[in-house]
Amino acid sequence: MSDDSKPDADQAVVCSRLSDLSRDQRLVLEVMVDVHPATSGGVYEAYCERANNPVHDRTLRGWLPKLERYELIVKSESEYEPVYEGREIALKELGIMV
Repeated sequence: MSDDSKPDADQAVVCSRLSDLSRDQRLVLEVMVDVHPATSGGVYEAYCERANNPVHDRTLRGWLPKLERYELIVKSESEYEPVYEGREIALKELGIMV
């Protein structure tokens, strides 16, 4: 997991942002632990394996910029397409071991 967090990152802000997420959006963060770093396609495949009623891939891809704006994930540019990774501070708040 990547953690490029600012030293003064406030856990309360992360908690607030996480509370704004839907159950499926939180599941996306959880699957990033297993598939990190991954393209949107890799994240979607892992998400579909765990979700009871998965959303369409286009919907999930639309969530990724939101999660990045919320500073819950980090996007890195690779040679072909963006690669995503969960931020340690967000995963710890979810109770996910990293």
